[in-house]
Amino acid sequence: MAKSKAKKLREKLSREGKINPELKRSPFVFADMRTRTTKTKKDHLYQFKHKNHQSQNGNDGSFFRNLKIWLMSKLDIYHYRSLLTVLLEHDNRPVIRNNLTK
Repeated sequence: MAKSKAKKLREKLSREGKINPELKRSPFVFADMRTRTTKTKKDHLYQFKHKNHQSQNGNDGSFFRNLKIWLMSKLDIYHYRSLLTVLLEHDNRPVIRNNLTK
């Protein structure tokens, strides 16, 4: 990068033995005077507002996923397999019948 006129003038003054104006600067010039605060609860909420992360326990608002979990807990394995095939066909996911009938 090119040197500015002011920097050239400062270097010229220091070469001539005069006082360099940089030495007169206050130490506060180099300090970062911006105040930093910790994020508020609202800031954290806005940070993840549109990111649609799925939760750890699978409670993401999906009706069918919650229904499957409920069915697993309430029904025995035989009834669950038959209902699972219906739900999987409804979800437009490929159904692997060999694994479900064994």
